[in-house]
Amino acid sequence: MVILFLAILNTCVLFAQNKDRKHSPRWIWFPEGIPQVNAPNAPVFFRKSFSIPHNLFASGVSISVDNEYALYLNGKPIGKGAQWSTVDSYNILPLLFPGKNCLAVKAQNQGGPAGLLCSIAFLTKTGETMNVSSDDSWLCSQKEETGWMNPDFNDKSWIHSLIVGTPPDPPWGKMPGDFGSVISLDVTPDAISPNNDGFNDSLEILLNNFSGAELDVQIDIMDRRNKTLASMKGRSDKNQLFSWDGVNDKGEQAPQGVYICAARISRDKISLEFKEEFQVKNQRFLKKAPNIMKDVFPIGVWFDGRVEGINCSKGFHNAPLDKNEAKKYYEENFTDIKNHNIDLIVIPNTPPDYREILLSAADKTGVKIVLEIVEFAYVDFGGKFSARNPQMEKDETLLYDYCKKIIEPLKSHPSLFCYQILDEPSAELFPNFHRINRILEDIDPARPSFSCLCREDELHRTSRMGTQMMVFDRYPLRHGMKPGEYDFRNFISLLENLKKRAVDIPYWMVAQTCAMDREGGLRYPTPEELRLMVYLSLAHNAKGIFYFLHNSYTQEEKLLGLVDIHLKPHPLYKEAADIAAELKKLSPLLLTLKPVENIVSFEGNFDAQTFKNPEGESFIFISNLDVIKSAEFKGMIKGSSSKRHESLQNFLTGEKVMLDKENEGSMFRLGLKLGEGAILRVMEK
Repeated sequence: MVILFLAILNTCVLFAQNKDRKHSPRWIWFPEGIPQVNAPNAPVFFRKSFSIPHNLFASGVSISVDNEYALYLNGKPIGKGAQWSTVDSYNILPLLFPGKNCLAVKAQNQGGPAGLLCSIAFLTKTGETMNVSSDDSWLCSQKEETGWMNPDFNDKSWIHSLIVGTPPDPPWGKMPGDFGSVISLDVTPDAISPNNDGFNDSLEILLNNFSGAELDVQIDIMDRRNKTLASMKGRSDKNQLFSWDGVNDKGEQAPQGVYICAARISRDKISLEFKEEFQVKNQRFLKKAPNIMKDVFPIGVWFDGRVEGINCSKGFHNAPLDKNEAKKYYEENFTDIKNHNIDLIVIPNTPPDYREILLSAADKTGVKIVLEIVEFAYVDFGGKFSARNPQMEKDETLLYDYCKKIIEPLKSHPSLFCYQILDEPSAELFPNFHRINRILEDIDPARPSFSCLCREDELHRTSRMGTQMMVFDRYPLRHGMKPGEYDFRNFISLLENLKKRAVDIPYWMVAQTCAMDREGGLRYPTPEELRLMVYLSLAHNAKGIFYFLHNSYTQEEKLLGLVDIHLKPHPLYKEAADIAAELKKLSPLLLTLKPVENIVSFEGNFDAQTFKNPEGESFIFISNLDVIKSAEFKGMIKGSSSKRHESLQNFLTGEKVMLDKENEGSMFRLGLKLGEGAILRVMEK
């Protein structure tokens, strides 16, 4: 990443890179114990007052917190985050005002080390840069007081923060990105191979604009003799992505060699320039695997794979450090899952030395495994080859050889279903995910890459991941929310969005089967709520169902799952197993059905959707949205074609539902228990 600065010198242009590290931010925390080793799982409140420079052009804030944060400026919320290994940046120019300003952070640790790293960057219209970075001048408190995030709050009782490290000090190491930037330009990769195999085919030029100012941008691609091959222009007040596919303005492919990306960014009389070299190379062609996920209906469960003493502290329900005990642990848990009608297990966080033991146990017990490759998922294991690292290695040969060394020993296991590259990646990491995904498709086309998403506002960008399926989780039921208070129409809206975004690929839904014993945490669904979430997902075209999660207290969030540490089941487990048994009967049908225009009209607190199979038969999915009481569904099959309809048949039970013919269609009634769903086949004469 190159940081670009703006300056006005009448009509002159000035450009430079940021070399000043005097004001680099420090990791800070409340002065209690040794926070860089371990800190209480409790919120800490931080404040920093400052005055803004004169003649301000742009300003932004960059922040990372181990583990969670809520950020405020002058009492206004700016953003939230829960991933310390990434850096979040926000434009704050609109919220600044002359005089005293205050940046405030509510930070929350979730076990282990704790730290806040933050920098406020200012850019003036004369090209000067200033930073206000986290250090021991920031005030902190363990008490949340009224108005604590406002500039006029009396903070005399607050104390100075403790400096607990400076990047790249452990335990956090080198942080991705560049703190203190307001406007920057990323040009990646260093070498492109435009052979249309979906890997590094084009140069990506990303303007990061946190200033909020509308900028004119011109990108020129030139050869070493400064001859322009292609030009692109844009105007935006937000981040803007440009790409070059290796073809000049005449439609000719650029030969191998060194080229220059030149950028000019302007606003009024303010301009900046930037040049960076890159290469065009010939590389191996990566084969594209056919989509084999359209032919499966997975019924799965999440299972945390952390190992005590390696990537999990003691006191959690995880695999034992002793490998013989770990083998026993895997076999007992996998057998328990198999006995509850669940055949597919998603396992994140397994250290490399335990993968062989885990897969051998799965081979023995007859379950299938979605195995997360921790080298791809975490910088601690994969370094520059991790997809979570914004500066991930992009050299095709180096990345390919690294992936192949990991994957080749795993391919012999019949239990290995597919690979998880990265769980819940942010949209900024989608390109990294895609690069690894394309390589894995070439190395092992029988096992497509897998990832679960949780942010609905990023669904429109999922095509950049290149997966053969879309997986999404939503856990809507929280403490303090009694059964019947949640409006499941909100859940339906999400499902409709997933159906819309999963173009030519199936989507799989993850249902809530977990709880979190803390304020604002999750509560267990009732059996009726779980059943309703599953059947609504089916009714809105989900082609796979997962439960979250099996083994309790596996994570620092202390999530309660379907079993306790002794495999004693929570009452919800039986309902999950019963639904899984139903799904096994339904899945051959569900894979063939496609949603069509709804032929049923009704009133009341229900949901009804219509599907057809390849033979043209109609199926109606009906759900009772009431999880408190049973209800009778009264519906009408619309249209003149209903004259051919004889009856409806419950696909699971075989029971018939009779139709009463009327002028407008055919009426029918169906009794549904609380939260119950039914799939009816329309029987015709």
